[in-house]
Amino acid sequence: MVYVPQNRFWIDTSDNQPCIGTGGMIPWKLHATGKLFHSGLAHKAINPLELAMEALKEIQLRFYKDFPPHPKEEDYVFATPSTMKPTQWSYPGGGINQIPAECTIAGDVRLTPFYSVSDVRKKLQDYVEDINQNIENLDCRDHVSKYVLPDENLRGRITISFDAAISGVACNLESPGFRVLCKATEEDEGFDVQTTGYGLLSTCHAKNEYCLLSDMCQGYQVFASIIAQLED
Repeated sequence: MVYVPQNRFWIDTSDNQPCIGTGGMIPWKLHATGKLFHSGLAHKAINPLELAMEALKEIQLRFYKDFPPHPKEEDYVFATPSTMKPTQWSYPGGGINQIPAECTIAGDVRLTPFYSVSDVRKKLQDYVEDINQNIENLDCRDHVSKYVLPDENLRGRITISFDAAISGVACNLESPGFRVLCKATEEDEGFDVQTTGYGLLSTCHAKNEYCLLSDMCQGYQVFASIIAQLED
């Protein structure tokens, strides 16, 4: 993040490509609680792995229905709409012949700036509460794979929690910062942008991530032009 008096420039893209907005992020954890038992007697267990998979599928279906591609995403040339997906899975461990008692799936929501972070978190919490109240209606894998054991008065359950979220940014295309950055980039590259970055998209968050010194030098030329224009 680069600050110039009364202006803010977000430097978080790659390949010197035009960018006028960035998505937000909501990290989440979905915890499933079942009943531990021997895998040879699956009808006496509540499998939290299957519960988490089916619950997450239902949550994703509802998310994409409630937060579809937004019309403004095309104006800002977002590569993807808002997404919700798993990226990590953990469980306490145990034998391969043992159905565990709990597991956790973690992931993130990548949210375009035209949706509210607080609205999404509330919706996700509502999905979870509804699934818990109607756990009998959640899809099962077969007739012995189930999430309720009436004889033992046991029900599978899921909970969702969130880490600190970051809201997305849709830049003001009429702002002074936009105009000077446009001019600075036109002078250096021949096209206009609002936010920019000088890494390589092909190596972004990959093994052996790197950037080119020539690209970084080009970035400093743009910054110098921005400062010079705003000082006039």
